[in-house]
Amino acid sequence: MSETANWYLRPRVLIGMLLFVIIFFYLVGWHNHAMKQKKGTAKATSKQAGSTGKPAKKPRRNVLGALPVVKVEIAGHPFKLWLASTLAEKKAGLMQVHHLASDRGMLFLFHTAKPETFWMKNTPIPLDLVFLDGATVGRIYTMKPMNSKLLYPSKQPVTAAIELQAGICAKLGLKPGDQIKLPVSAE
Repeated sequence: MSETANWYLRPRVLIGMLLFVIIFFYLVGWHNHAMKQKKGTAKATSKQAGSTGKPAKKPRRNVLGALPVVKVEIAGHPFKLWLASTLAEKKAGLMQVHHLASDRGMLFLFHTAKPETFWMKNTPIPLDLVFLDGATVGRIYTMKPMNSKLLYPSKQPVTAAIELQAGICAKLGLKPGDQIKLPVSAE
C-alpha cells in the first residue's frame, strides 16, 4: 500500500479532523444559543410594565377586519354583522374574539337549507345564536363560552345563522317566528 492512499489513517490527520468537527459543532451550537438569547431578550423588552413575569402571549390574528360587513335590522335595532360565507370563515366564526359590541355580530350564510350545528370551541365570550329559515327566526340559544362539548343544533333546515352578544335576543324580545330581513342571500 502506498503512503498517500492511507493519509486519513495518520494520527495527526485524525486529530485535526476531530478538532475541526468539534469546533464546527461548537460554533453552530453557540450561534443557535445566541439567537435564542436574542429572541428571549426581544420578548422580555416587549412585555408591558407591571407584567407578572410570564412571557407575553403571542396575539392571535383577528381576521374580522377582512370580512365584509352587512347592516341588518333585528327587532327594529340596527346591527353591523361580519359576513362569514366561506367554509374557513364559518369554521373560525367568532373564535378568539374577547369583546363584542352590542351592535355587532356575525352572519353565517348556508348555500343549501339543511340542519346546522354550532359549538363554542375557542370562543371566550358567551353568544346568542339565532337560526333562520329564509327570514323566519327558528331556534335561539344563548351559548356558553369555551365549551367544545356542548352542541347547539338547529333541528330543522336553516339558510342562515346570526351570532350576537349574549343577552341581546332577550333584551330585544326576539322569539321564534319573528322576521329578520337579510340584505344578502346564500345564492
